[in-house]
Amino acid sequence: MRTSMKLLTLLASGGVSAPANTLAPAIGTTSTIGTQINGDDGTWTNPQSYTYQWQRNTGSWGDIGGATSKNYTPVDADFGYALRLVVTTGGVSANSNATNLTQEAPAITFTQKLANNGMSADTDWAKGVGWTIAAGVAAHTGAGNSVLSQAQATEGAGEYYSTLHDITARTSGEGRPRVGVTSGAGFSAVGTYRSIIRKTTTDTTLGVFGTSTFEGSVDNIFGYHMALNTQLVAPSAQMRIDQFYTLPVTPVAGTQVWVMPRISDFANGNYWVALLSYTGSQWDITLYSVAAFSLTSVASATNISTTNGIRIDMNGNSIKLFTTANGGTNWTQRDTTKTNSTYNAATGVNTMWTPDVTMGLLVFDPNPT
Repeated sequence: MRTSMKLLTLLASGGVSAPANTLAPAIGTTSTIGTQINGDDGTWTNPQSYTYQWQRNTGSWGDIGGATSKNYTPVDADFGYALRLVVTTGGVSANSNATNLTQEAPAITFTQKLANNGMSADTDWAKGVGWTIAAGVAAHTGAGNSVLSQAQATEGAGEYYSTLHDITARTSGEGRPRVGVTSGAGFSAVGTYRSIIRKTTTDTTLGVFGTSTFEGSVDNIFGYHMALNTQLVAPSAQMRIDQFYTLPVTPVAGTQVWVMPRISDFANGNYWVALLSYTGSQWDITLYSVAAFSLTSVASATNISTTNGIRIDMNGNSIKLFTTANGGTNWTQRDTTKTNSTYNAATGVNTMWTPDVTMGLLVFDPNPT
């Protein structure tokens, strides 16, 4: 608490009594990007008009530029930092309690870009409203290489998509249809499949791709453009990142959650990623270091139970991977502790998921074990 010289002079000359704070301002302890924190004046004797200043603790408390209203909505720059409110009246100031470290509720916008139903074996693959055979490729009338596509002129290289499709029959051949851009993964067995794919500089279409020996039926094809969550900057490369989520009760093969700590250059494919994926019968998780989109497995576990959280500890060059099934009350380490210096100064953080996953909070802690 501090009192201005002007007010002290008034007091000495028998003027007004100085304000006194009898109960400090109290704000909520939770700070989440995009969610307003309601300010509080506290309790004062002899108060005058109030002014407000929100502060961020980046090692010491400092004013947040422009944050001079009673209420405050945390922004991306607050990620991983505690916040507080300073209330001033009559030249006397009082600090509120500090919030917990600011977290995020990640968001992705999924926009449907293509859809089709009923593409059977031994028929023209151009079946379906809005679909065309890709330029230079013959119509598909059985086994043979063909591409059924719907042009995506508005999406450029580097854009991400999530797809969903059914293989309802597979009559012969060892090939497999691929739903997505040309670099997308495909599936050979009958079943329902999801995937996350990235449109590269050489991809010109988003559609269904048949390999040279596949014969079968593909149905219920959907493609969604993914407007990704904004990449955050963590306060330090020494980080514990927790990502919480709810998995679908009845998942389909290809359902995924990505958690990306220590992003060095996302656009050029240089980052870490913990990838949780459903194979069709079990959940597997792998922690990769990624260089130019080439993945190197660092830690992994297979056939793990259904989870609702992933934790990655990056303490210098010491790397640990965990999952939780009870919202973070208990964590299970997956694989052994690894030593790896890749991107050990990088501070980018983000996450990605397929549309059937409900994403929860993304939490930073600067003190990994």
